Amino acid sequence: VYNYLGTSDVAILTQLNNDYSKAKGEQFADRLSELSGVGYIPVTAFSTQSTDLEAILRAFAQLGAKVIYLPETAETAKEVLAKADELALKFDWVGTSEWDGAGLEDVYFTVDYAADGNQTSMTVRFNQAYADKYGKDKTPPQEAALGFDAYLLALKGMEEAGTAKYGYMIAGRINNVKDLEGATGIITMNGTGDPVKSIIINKSSGGKQTTVDTVDPAREEPVQDTENTADTNS
Repeated sequence: VYNYLGTSDVAILTQLNNDYSKAKGEQFADRLSELSGVGYIPVTAFSTQSTDLEAILRAFAQLGAKVIYLPETAETAKEVLAKADELALKFDWVGTSEWDGAGLEDVYFTVDYAADGNQTSMTVRFNQAYADKYGKDKTPPQEAALGFDAYLLALKGMEEAGTAKYGYMIAGRINNVKDLEGATGIITMNGTGDPVKSIIINKSSGGKQTTVDTVDPAREEPVQDTENTADTNS
């Protein structure tokens, strides 16, 4: 949103009593605030059963929001987007990987892997090897790319440990892997078992999904000058 769409005029809409949605919204708000220098970015909770969506969306428009981040299921997103269309309110909508292949139109969402993304040189090698084995008309599924990267992590752990016999040694080395090029992007482990890695942004429009950006959070730095940040860092 900040670097590709070039704005911090964002409204965040999360589902009431949904811990996943709430956590995603808060993480997004914190990161956008850090990047843009905007001190406070509110997160609004709603319920499709009991909330006046019209009032919320009109309020977002009046506040000048250009983008709405909606970390929700595709089914819920369809309801919210339909209400915005009914009100003739135009926003850029951004969601999660749950929107992948859901048929939503003119939206952005994250995915772990896209065959046309070519995040790293290893992505190119993986795509070529998959085509050689299964045919050029076959598109690798996301699960295949993630499995390939898990293999690369395990192999790197064994190489660093100098042995394939002791699991605890391999696990320790895996937890300290940095800047590993995988099919899904550049992977750096955070020391507690979680990867900090590239993520792809796709856009769904005209019945097609295209890759528009790749974000590498391990390499993103917050802006130092908070004046005119949307122009200088878009």
